[in-house]
Amino acid sequence: MSSTTYETKPSGKICPECGKEIRFIIVPPFGMEIPDPCECQLARERAEYAAGIERGKVKIRAVMRRVAGLRPRWNEYTFSSIRPRQGQERVYKLAQAYSEKFYRLKGEGLILSGSRGCGKTILGAAIANAVIDITGIDDYEAERVGRGALPRESSPVRMASTVDLMAQIKNCYGSGGAQELIAAYQSAQLAILDDVGGEKPSDWVIERLFEIIDRRYSDRLPIIITTNQTPGEMEKRLGSRIVDRLNEVCVQADIAAPSQRAHR
Repeated sequence: MSSTTYETKPSGKICPECGKEIRFIIVPPFGMEIPDPCECQLARERAEYAAGIERGKVKIRAVMRRVAGLRPRWNEYTFSSIRPRQGQERVYKLAQAYSEKFYRLKGEGLILSGSRGCGKTILGAAIANAVIDITGIDDYEAERVGRGALPRESSPVRMASTVDLMAQIKNCYGSGGAQELIAAYQSAQLAILDDVGGEKPSDWVIERLFEIIDRRYSDRLPIIITTNQTPGEMEKRLGSRIVDRLNEVCVQADIAAPSQRAHR
């Protein structure tokens, strides 16, 4: 509402911030009088609104990371915090480019492979964090959360150690929670399965993995897996049903770096 559009009158008060006179706007048809805020007040309100949006976005992204299953250490892995070592450079650039164009992809995924400790999980977590950071958040929702409302329990990403995920699913069996957990990994905008084939899987584990991978394959949803298995070893462990689908939709990215754990 502008004071040039409506009749105004002095209020007899002074703005404590800029010292200008505060006027009243007379609103027709009943002559209601409302304060006409000065520019410094409007600027402060705009700044407070913007700050509330930023606070809300920080809180919402923190919830996204928790719901995604990112562990505290995984939260620390970002492309700006990682210094690629010799043997990691090519895959680092590939993973960074993948995350930057993620929302323009059409179901393409990655297989990050290499020896234990070469940085597969670190790059997988960096992709997860990058995708969360570029996920759009509505300003209205962010401002609402910035004022204290609870964020929605949702995330575009799901990431888990495959061994841990299978244990969680098994523990939920019979309660209805197992299918809910499987569905979360089937339908997330991005699923990252860490250390696939790390242990020789049972027929039960293979079927659960197939449920997740086959649904994502059918729905053209991207998947990233990390593994220390060669393609041949993976096929022996998981079977051609799973490996054929992964090979069709994923780029194979081999990390040549030695274990970095040995250097800590």
